Amino acid sequence: MEKLKVGDLEIVLREGTQEDRQFVYQLMKFNLEEKFRRYLPEGWSDEKFDMGFKSDRITILEHEGVPIGFLDLEFRGEEAWTHNLHVSREYEGRFIGMAVLRYMERMAVERGAKIWRAKVFKENYRWINMLVERAGAKIIADLPEEHSYILGKDLEGTNG
Repeated sequence: MEKLKVGDLEIVLREGTQEDRQFVYQLMKFNLEEKFRRYLPEGWSDEKFDMGFKSDRITILEHEGVPIGFLDLEFRGEEAWTHNLHVSREYEGRFIGMAVLRYMERMAVERGAKIWRAKVFKENYRWINMLVERAGAKIIADLPEEHSYILGKDLEGTNG
C-alpha cells in the first residue's frame, strides 16, 4: 500500500482484488461505454470486460477509505502497458491522474520496464496533452479504426 499526497487529498493506492470488480466495471463503463459504442464495432461488451479484467493488474485509488479510481497496469517483458486509468468524476481536475502516472512510471522502472505504452482515444485531448507535455510521452501509432493513439515513452535513464 502506498500513499500519494495530491493537493489537500491523501490518496491510498492498494492492490486490487476480485471484490473490486464491480467498482472497476461501473467506473469504466460510465467513462467509456459511449466511446466504445461510437468507435468500436462491438461497442461495450460485458463479456469483453470480464475477459480483460485481471485483478492482479489493478491498483485501487482510495480517498478516506472510499474507492475513487483505479489503474490497470500490465507488465509484458520490458514493457509496461497502462490499459486504464480512471478517476471518479467528482475527483477529476485535481491532478490525481498525473500523480498516479508518476507512481506508475516509478513502479515500471523498479520492475525493470524500459518502455511505457498506453492506448488513448483521440478525443481525450486533455489526457493526451498531459501525457505528451508533462510526462514526455510521444504518439507512436495511430489506430484510425479504433479512433485511438498508442502513446509511448522510453523509460531507460528514468529515475521514476
